[in-house]
Amino acid sequence: MINKKHKTIIICSFLVIAILIIYLIINLNSKSNQVIEYTLQVDNLKNENVNTKSKLTKENSILKDEVEQLKKENKKLLDLVDKYENGAPKLLAEIKNAFKQKKYSEVKSLYEVLLKYHPEKEETNKANEIIKQIKVIEEKEKQKIEEEEERKRIEAEKTAKEKARGILRISSVYPSKPNSAGGVDLYIKGQNKSKKEIKYIYFDVVAYNAVKDKVSCEIRGTTVFRGQETGPIKAGKWFGTNTYWECAWYNSTIKSVTIEKIEIDYMDGTSIELTGKDIGYIIY
Repeated sequence: MINKKHKTIIICSFLVIAILIIYLIINLNSKSNQVIEYTLQVDNLKNENVNTKSKLTKENSILKDEVEQLKKENKKLLDLVDKYENGAPKLLAEIKNAFKQKKYSEVKSLYEVLLKYHPEKEETNKANEIIKQIKVIEEKEKQKIEEEEERKRIEAEKTAKEKARGILRISSVYPSKPNSAGGVDLYIKGQNKSKKEIKYIYFDVVAYNAVKDKVSCEIRGTTVFRGQETGPIKAGKWFGTNTYWECAWYNSTIKSVTIEKIEIDYMDGTSIELTGKDIGYIIY
């Protein structure tokens, strides 16, 4: 049996143990809070360090840019001083070198600089003589280009003329005198200059009075008369020798006519149209 004394000792022991456990728990919590606080302080220091480093890097970059800009401005100032002190001879030498290489635009730019900073120098007068030579050269080149363009234009026109004349020839186109009713006949004579057989030819013709104004048919009310020549017309053969369009217009003031368009249908199913300058080429 446990006596009263032993029981008291056991109770006291449990109390001591409980107090020790409580003390240890409190101490552990305190240590844990200290660790957390320390960790937060470390993280804050790291963030501050990163921000400071980033700020310093940015400021360093700005300073580098400013230094480079100052270097450029310093070089410009040195170049400007050099232009005033030694510029004229150097610029003239550069002008002569560019002229030899036929860099005429560069010569003109350098001359403008020379004229701006050294208007009274002998080098400027010499450079001006080079500019005059360039003007003569450019004028000759311009004339050469214009002559070449004109030659090409004439060649192209010649080629177009030969092409048109290889299709058709119109030897004559004219109106008759008006009859008693004012009717005017139309005559067109021509030749098939192509190597293909013609099925139909359609002529769009306009009539003019004595003062070269277009006139219309007083009955039909139309200005353009469309005449049809029916084939077959073999290669090299003539048409319109003994044919004409009777009373193409009714207008007693008609004095002349002009073909505005020709459409040709060939027996092989192909067709071609002549207008503008081509009409003028084939009338001969």
